[in-house]
Amino acid sequence: MESLGKEAKNIFCMLIEAIEGKQYFKIECKNYLPLTIELLDKEIKTEFGFGCTYSLCNYYEKNGDLMQSPEMCFLFIDNRTEASDDLEKVIILPYMFQYADLGLYELSIHIEHDNVIGVNKNMQSKHTLLAMLWLSEIKSIGYLKF
Repeated sequence: MESLGKEAKNIFCMLIEAIEGKQYFKIECKNYLPLTIELLDKEIKTEFGFGCTYSLCNYYEKNGDLMQSPEMCFLFIDNRTEASDDLEKVIILPYMFQYADLGLYELSIHIEHDNVIGVNKNMQSKHTLLAMLWLSEIKSIGYLKF
């Protein structure tokens, strides 16, 4: 499985720190759709240790339905200790991409009963590249100024 690069990890960590123990956090950014960060699940067992799943999503409403434009989900494994804040010990695996208007839904890491049970390595690698581009765009647009 392919993890995010250092810059993308840093951006992602800043976003999830904004949750501050809540289930979700919404960031408004002028001229753009709000970005919602949501903690989906905890204690997911992986080969790298236990992790949490998070969603990053831009939503808008269409005919009374919330539309993802886009949404990506991430498996976040944090093996840092109080003695070490090294991002190298953080593993962030993008595993789902959804774009409602296009009817696009891709799942590259399959999780059942809090266990990773399967991986489409080719698709997961593509999700990682897409996530790094999107996280860079999130930073350049100004979503980190909260």
